[in-house]
Amino acid sequence: MMTVWDLLVASARRWYVVLAGLALTAGVLLLVHQTPGVYATQTNVLFLAPVTPNSPNTISSPTSGVISTAGLVERIVNKGVEKSPTSGSVALAGQGVDDGYSVELPNAGGQWASNFNRPVLQVQVTGPSAERVRSELRRLVEQIRAVAREIQVEAGVGQGMLITTQVSPEDPGIGYHQGHRPMALAVTALLGLVLTGLAVWAVDRLPGWRAVRRARRV
Repeated sequence: MMTVWDLLVASARRWYVVLAGLALTAGVLLLVHQTPGVYATQTNVLFLAPVTPNSPNTISSPTSGVISTAGLVERIVNKGVEKSPTSGSVALAGQGVDDGYSVELPNAGGQWASNFNRPVLQVQVTGPSAERVRSELRRLVEQIRAVAREIQVEAGVGQGMLITTQVSPEDPGIGYHQGHRPMALAVTALLGLVLTGLAVWAVDRLPGWRAVRRARRV
């Protein structure tokens, strides 16, 4: 079994392996350092029932109807794609999505029991530029509003009884996220050193090299 001292001695003998390993590690570190961050933003689209108690909206009354409407809009906007029950608890950028969006009805429940208790859609967008993120967010909000109105009109809801929507905040800020770059650099450097050490050990134990070493000793 090779000890630390044996590895140091082998590294001195196989200096070219160490040099190649360090060069490759430096190249990967440069790529990690130059990897661009991601722009991200988030807003909420609230679904509001009409304030007309004398003529209830069959879709929006009671409150669970408003939540159901928001859920239906979510499914239409997402084209029927099912979401993980707990995915909304993690920001889109934190999930590794650097260019995409999510429209979700927040789930206050857990993995085993869903609990949708708020008529609101959480909209998140990530992208390579602030302009693209802002444009995509605007498109999604307009789509949500259009779908919400369309399904109610098709259901025969009167103009004064429509569920309305409100965006909060209306002009959300756009953040720039670079992730945990120092940690990524540290892990990359450590991995590079470990792989370089393994390469030195492997080359030093090749049968041909060991035979040459024995011949030199004789």
